[in-house]
Amino acid sequence: MVKNSFKKLFSFYRVIFILCFMFQTFHLSADPIVIRGVDGTWLPVLVTSWTERNNGVILKPHKDIDPQTLRTKLLSKFPNLNIEIINRDLFFPSINTESLFSSIGGIDIGITLRTDSKSIFKDPHINIYREGGDKKTLTGDNIITAEVQEVSFNEDDGIVFIDIMIMERAPRGKFRRYFGRQRIKVVYTLKENGTIDKDNVRNKKFGKLLLLKEGSVFSFIPEDIDQSKAFIISDYSVKKF
Repeated sequence: MVKNSFKKLFSFYRVIFILCFMFQTFHLSADPIVIRGVDGTWLPVLVTSWTERNNGVILKPHKDIDPQTLRTKLLSKFPNLNIEIINRDLFFPSINTESLFSSIGGIDIGITLRTDSKSIFKDPHINIYREGGDKKTLTGDNIITAEVQEVSFNEDDGIVFIDIMIMERAPRGKFRRYFGRQRIKVVYTLKENGTIDKDNVRNKKFGKLLLLKEGSVFSFIPEDIDQSKAFIISDYSVKKF
């Protein structure tokens, strides 16, 4: 009986934790530096990568974020932080990644990553991907269904990041352990003017992902996890744009 009571209590607090995480996810008025996924890993938002070096942590801000502005905003929230700017990177001396992110992770610092002005999303050719709908049926054990939280685009590299909340986990296999908020990374081939190459075969395959927005629902088959902890996917099917 005591054991069952403990299980019920644990399940209750686990639900409360997930609800608190979802509340934080949906109600940020601006973007944080990083957020902690439900599986415990850190997911980048205003930064694209980080590394521990020279007895400190180096953060690489997103290309659309001014490093001086980011430093100023961080110091206004965390005046005791020591932050140096090296080239375009922020350096936090005498601290490790976990300690730094435990302090600043998930905190709205007053900067929003703009995604509505990117040339790729203004390309009229993107509308060709609406033709015929999307009636593909996925098969296999690794299918994940998710709702889109945010879509952002790195205009220099042709990389689209899709932040998702997993609704249905993979039934089995190595990707079943992933749940909660995660990120998908898709690389597109661009023309010289920065718009998508509509004739590229891979672009055509993943074209409908460019139409996703907050609230869209789709299923996908993960292929791998990259160094930034983002899903690399092999196939997908959009349920609701």
